[in-house]
Amino acid sequence: MGEKPEPASRAILQDTDEMAEKFYAFGREGLPNWGIAMKLCVHVNTVGTFLRRAPKSKAALEKGRAEAKAVTRRRQAPLVAAGRRPAAPKPGAICPTCGQIAAEVAEPIMLTPAAIAEAQKTLDDLIGRHLAARDAAGGEDDAG
Repeated sequence: MGEKPEPASRAILQDTDEMAEKFYAFGREGLPNWGIAMKLCVHVNTVGTFLRRAPKSKAALEKGRAEAKAVTRRRQAPLVAAGRRPAAPKPGAICPTCGQIAAEVAEPIMLTPAAIAEAQKTLDDLIGRHLAARDAAGGEDDAG
């Protein structure tokens, strides 16, 4: 009868060396807290609470994130030092940014909020005229 009963529940995340290694790897990957939560199958608030209470894992995560940021800076340093951007892909080549085939464009398109609002207004007007013409024609649907 002198035995101490086991607690009813146990914390999902423990601040162990193994967990600190995992958090270091998560930091190296550049994962935000919600990404870590998805990998560990826990709620994002659980990760935040754990990191506030687990100094070993928090330090490992911060170290991993700092190293990931340093590697990114080193990769960009030659371009920044030269004061230039990466060369634009030639027409027909694959764009390294989006992965699509680059097309020949005479002038880049600049989408400002005003241009987007004007395009939305024009689209709404076209849809309104189409619906009005369809209703005037007897309300038949184009699909069938």
